[in-house]
Amino acid sequence: MGVTAAAPATDLATLVDRDLGTLAGGILLPMAVVSWSDVYPGVDYRAITTTGAQPLIARVAAQCIETEPQAALDLPEAEALRFRFVTQDPTTTPPWNTYLAQNTPGATPIPAPIFIAVGDQDNVVWEDVTVAFTEQLCQRGATVETAVMPGVPHTGAGFAMADATVAWIEARFAGEPAPSTCGQPPLTLSPSPGSVPGAPSTPGTTVPVAAAGGTATTGTTGTTRTTVRR
Repeated sequence: MGVTAAAPATDLATLVDRDLGTLAGGILLPMAVVSWSDVYPGVDYRAITTTGAQPLIARVAAQCIETEPQAALDLPEAEALRFRFVTQDPTTTPPWNTYLAQNTPGATPIPAPIFIAVGDQDNVVWEDVTVAFTEQLCQRGATVETAVMPGVPHTGAGFAMADATVAWIEARFAGEPAPSTCGQPPLTLSPSPGSVPGAPSTPGTTVPVAAAGGTATTGTTGTTRTTVRR
């Protein structure tokens, strides 16, 4: 069938470097280091974090962030953790660097076609990091369609991509060859109508689908669809 992902975490080492010192990093990185301490033997987040930050790290890691209100509960601690809370760089310190590499996707070939979209306003997984990752997948022989959604931040990326994802899956069930942007600029994808306040979402917008001999269009009902025409 295939794989679709909205704003996925890709190159973990790069994302750790990029997100340290940000609000997002003050939430996601504590969750990562605490969870890995629970999962991997011989790993303890307290060995690479400041003593003063450890109670804040534990509080953030104990929360859920499935919704924006849940994430808002972590903001006081995350704001405090914007100041560097690690004493050693996890991207170069064993065994953390090893686990970062092991948890980074794409190390082994992915035989199924892939559709990945990211917002150009994403300051968590970052458009340039995502595009660089999909280019690496292409170099390893994967069939990848990469899309960038104008005006879309990290939160809500899944909703913004939803209609295009449904159309992409329908095309795979219909037996259509998976499109690819390998060797081409990413597709510009209008978000699903109403999914992201303020983001452009205009029915009838046409954008090129690289190496697929067709176009991606928003349908007459206002639903964003990825349609390959030959």
